[in-house]
This record gives sequence, structure tokens and C-alpha cells, in this order.
Amino acid sequence: MEQDTKVCRRCEQPKPVESFSLNNCGNRRGTCSDCRRGKPKPRPCQRCGQVFQPKTYENSSHCSRSCAALDACDRKATGTFSPIPFRPCVQCGHEFYRRGSGQLCSEECRKAKARIEYRAARSDLHSPQSAACIECGQGFTYSRYSRPTIICSKRCARRRKIRLDPDGHAARKARDRATRRGRLGHDGAELIVPWHVYRDDQWICYLCGDKVDKHKRHPHPQAPTLDHVIPLARGGLHVRENVRTAHSICNILKGDRG
Repeated sequence: MEQDTKVCRRCEQPKPVESFSLNNCGNRRGTCSDCRRGKPKPRPCQRCGQVFQPKTYENSSHCSRSCAALDACDRKATGTFSPIPFRPCVQCGHEFYRRGSGQLCSEECRKAKARIEYRAARSDLHSPQSAACIECGQGFTYSRYSRPTIICSKRCARRRKIRLDPDGHAARKARDRATRRGRLGHDGAELIVPWHVYRDDQWICYLCGDKVDKHKRHPHPQAPTLDHVIPLARGGLHVRENVRTAHSICNILKGDRG
């Protein structure tokens, strides 16, 4: 229950609580209305002891700035003075006058720290994803921006397709062999001597531009082979204009691509 009287901290006189106005929080002020409308009560200086008239604020304890500075020097010498809070900037390392809990000396350091934190947060988005291949069981990584996958390579994908559908794979291989034999034996097919083709091409692979090794034989990677410029699987013909010299490895890597 609120008391009927209250002591004013300025005039130090007990007065009714109605003489103390309410602040923004709804509490009674410590100074009565009469003292708030008048001047602060005179008080002695903490340095020289001379009585002086304070200004409107109540926290003044020295009669002048000289007394306040001398009193600060005395407290600093005795170790009771709080030093100016100079602290190093967490971004650039330079010392600055810190107000409150500040850790950065300038707006530039604040922006630089924000950029570093943003890049550190975004670095996780660019990290590769890890998974285990369901065909070979080995671990592999793929880009976060690519489609999630469970196969590590095209080779494993082909193996999985053959393992899941062996009859379909055998049927496709038989169809491809029948198509190739049919195109090799069609009416327009020519009898081509491989050595003549190698000699006309000066033993140079038309795919990579390097010389083939005439002393090697298939399946050596550098051995010379005949390659159809337009593959038979794509509708090419077995004629001299459609045959060129190529390395064995280049011929294999090209496959049935035109």
C-alpha cells in the first residue's frame, strides 16, 4: 500500500505523496513538484568544499570543471579512477573509444565484418554433397546445384541398366549387330583396304590430329583403326568417302556419335 508521505531528496522534507508527480513508468518521482519548479539546492563542492549553486540537473558534485579535472587526477593516481574505455577493433585491430558494448571502430569495419559473416554462411551452400553409389557402393560427391543422384558414373548407370533388364540389353545388342551387318553388306558397300586408307591419311588420326603408331595392333590405344565419319548406327555407309584413320582409343571414345 502506498505511504501517505514521502521525503523529497532535494529539500529533504517529508511531503504528501500527491506532491510527487508520476513518471512514464507510473512511479512517483523522488523530487517534489515545488523543488522541480525551483532551482536545485546549494551544495558543497567535493573537491574544494566551497558551496555552489548547481544547475538544473542534480548530479553535479563540483563547482567547476577545474575541480572536476583535479578530482579525476587524484582518483587516477590512487587507482580509483575508471580509465577511458579504449578497446581494439575486432575487425581492423586499431584502438578506438568504445561506447557501451561496441566492438567496431567505424561503419567500414561493420560492413567488412558483415561481408565476411555472409560469405561464411554462404560457403555451406557451395559445399559438395556426399552420397554412396547404389551400384558399386563407393562414395562420391556431386555439386549442390546439380540434381541429386544415386549413381556415381555413366559406367555404373550402364551396369545397373544391364543388371535390371538383361533380356532387353541382349535384344538391343542383337538388333544393333543385325543393323550393322545389313549396312556393311548392302548393295552400295565398297571393298576397302585399311592400309590404303592409312596411307592416304598419312597415318594421322582425324579425331585428335596426332600420328598413329603403324607398328601397333588393336587393342593397343595408339593402334590405327578405320572409323566411319557418319557411324553406321546413324545411317552412314561403308564407302571410301565415309572412312578415315583414327586411334583405337579415339574410335572407342567417339562411339556412335557423329
